[in-house]
Amino acid sequence: MGFIEVLAYFISGAFIANSIPHIVNGTSGKKFPEKSPFKKTSQKESRFEIIFFSPIANVIWGVCNMTIGFVILNCAGGFRMGLTSDTFIFLAGFTSLAIFLAWNIGKEHYKKNGT
Repeated sequence: MGFIEVLAYFISGAFIANSIPHIVNGTSGKKFPEKSPFKKTSQKESRFEIIFFSPIANVIWGVCNMTIGFVILNCAGGFRMGLTSDTFIFLAGFTSLAIFLAWNIGKEHYKKNGT
């Protein structure tokens, strides 16, 4: 397996991991993320924030991320599910981004709610 395939499997795992919180929060009717570099610091939400951080936008964004992840996975070559190095590399990308998201989102939640 070449470096490009390893990189593609890792990145596809990261895209699919990123899709999960967007889809879950969107289908739960919640705005996500609470803090973003695109959001203004003012108390009043702008029109941009209302549109792009809405639950529907999050579901769409999550599905786009999942689609991109599966397209990369499919185009990378002969991905084989099972106890193979392909699966472990994919899971490494998935787990890496999932932990990163949990750490950062959890930190913001703790600051906001104290729990």
